[in-house]
Amino acid sequence: MENQSNIKLIRILLSIITTVILVIVLKEMAFVIIPLAMSIFLAALLVPLFMRLKKWKVPNVLAIFIVGAAIIGAFRVGGFIIQLTNYEYSLKKNAINSLVDTKLLPTFERVGEYTGIDLGKDIDWSRLSSALSSGKLMDSVSPVLDMFNSVVGMYLMILIYLIIILANMYNYEKWLLYLGGEKNGEGLLNVVNNWIEDLRIYIKVKALVSLITGILFGGVCYLFGVDFALFFGFLAFVLNFIPQVGSLIATMFPVLLGFLEIDSLAMVGLFAAILMAVQLMMGTFVEVKYIGKSFAMSTLVVFVNLIFWGYLWGIAGVILSVPIIILFKNIANHIDENSIIARLLSSEK
Repeated sequence: MENQSNIKLIRILLSIITTVILVIVLKEMAFVIIPLAMSIFLAALLVPLFMRLKKWKVPNVLAIFIVGAAIIGAFRVGGFIIQLTNYEYSLKKNAINSLVDTKLLPTFERVGEYTGIDLGKDIDWSRLSSALSSGKLMDSVSPVLDMFNSVVGMYLMILIYLIIILANMYNYEKWLLYLGGEKNGEGLLNVVNNWIEDLRIYIKVKALVSLITGILFGGVCYLFGVDFALFFGFLAFVLNFIPQVGSLIATMFPVLLGFLEIDSLAMVGLFAAILMAVQLMMGTFVEVKYIGKSFAMSTLVVFVNLIFWGYLWGIAGVILSVPIIILFKNIANHIDENSIIARLLSSEK
């Protein structure tokens, strides 16, 4: 009995040590693992397309060329929008900085003076005002641009990994059956195929919702005369793939700039209300309707997963957090859909 308790304790300790080592490896080897994870994610999305090309008897080399050219084109478009925004910001930086000094800082000062709560104990308003002065507020947008630049900058490594994976895409089912062996081959293939199908449905709906949201965001910014309309539309499209916090961040930046550039406070309120209404309509009604309850996951688990992968891999980890948790959910359901882990990853039905 005592030996069994010792063995159980040793297993727990080994599991903890293994987990810690794995986290360290994922963190330190991020420069290699992130492009590989991105390429696997993209390859999973491209499986249906490759299977269709296979039925049309398109040569493997030609199929890889078509897909590779499309991916390069997508990255180039993203990079062009970021470069254009950087250029536009460099031209209008002084004007925006002036608006920060004359309009935003006084607002923070009034909030500090007239709020009923003694915020001075928790927030040093003078220090905050100093941080926001001299254009430092708008300079905070630069790290956001840098994050997207870093992801776009990895596209060459992603493309190399992706070409290697796509070269063997036609025979991935046979390879998985061989890898799993007679005992686990079918199960492994089912898990991967279910993950690919779930991921395809999720990304298809999410991409459509994000695209419409981005177009509406850019259009609203343009109609209200807010600068960087193209970038804010692109930002809304990308950040909408990040659950829970993405839509909030995508709305915050244009509303803040709108507060600076729109003269009427009532129009600022209308501008913010329209952007929030777009997010509410697309995220709460359209997305839920078309994705359905089959992807229902615990909000807390999704949020913790987002923080964990964001800490490990930055913006790339945030983007990959949902595909990763969908994979974990499929694995858990395959092993035992009534297990604690499977139930933890799913919301209450």
